[in-house]
Amino acid sequence: MGSPGTENGRNNDETQHQVEMTRTIYFSKYEITVGQFRKFVNATGYVTEAEKFGYGGTRLNPVSGDTDQSAGATWRNPGNENTDRHPVVQVSWNDTNKFLAWLGKQEGLQYRLPTEAEWEYAARAGTTTRYASGNDVTSLAQFANIFDKAAGQVYNSDVVKQPPVFSDGFVNASPVGQFKPNRFGLHDMHGNVWEWCYDTYDANFYQTSRQNNPFSDNGNGLRILRGGCYI
Repeated sequence: MGSPGTENGRNNDETQHQVEMTRTIYFSKYEITVGQFRKFVNATGYVTEAEKFGYGGTRLNPVSGDTDQSAGATWRNPGNENTDRHPVVQVSWNDTNKFLAWLGKQEGLQYRLPTEAEWEYAARAGTTTRYASGNDVTSLAQFANIFDKAAGQVYNSDVVKQPPVFSDGFVNASPVGQFKPNRFGLHDMHGNVWEWCYDTYDANFYQTSRQNNPFSDNGNGLRILRGGCYI
């Protein structure tokens, strides 16, 4: 896990270290869609935390390039195209786990979010390069919906000063499965929308964690998002 110290853009909490996964892991081929989440809501009457507490989620401000809190930003209305084939967004870590518990009951199985170590194993798909597609950002053109040339013309983003020269065909989130899968057959592990992990964030966790199946649960409530997104 992690990245070499010479990798451009890496953070201090990305120290490269050995991790061993000893359990069989199954992942969804695609990100969970609006249509799948809608079935859960229709069946249970569930109300997401953004809706229940009225604070909404965040949307990208095209002028400032910042993400702004918006009471109207929910999984039903994230602020951009939102068909049943789009990945569901504006759902909290708790919302996600409620969905997984319901899905497990429907199918007679147990589902959970991946730990950060499991997620990175699946995202790397046996590669050692910066991205599963290669070291250069241009290698993502057919594999990921990221902040590209087209998005750079719409959004004044402070996050990406110089977007890649290619356009991937989507300014905002794309329907799932529009890009090539990685070597494990998983789509959208890079880009499109952020993905929740099961454990908690700790900048120093991997310095002292066990090598086999590491799992952080330090009680601070800070959950982990991985994979990047279209911005």
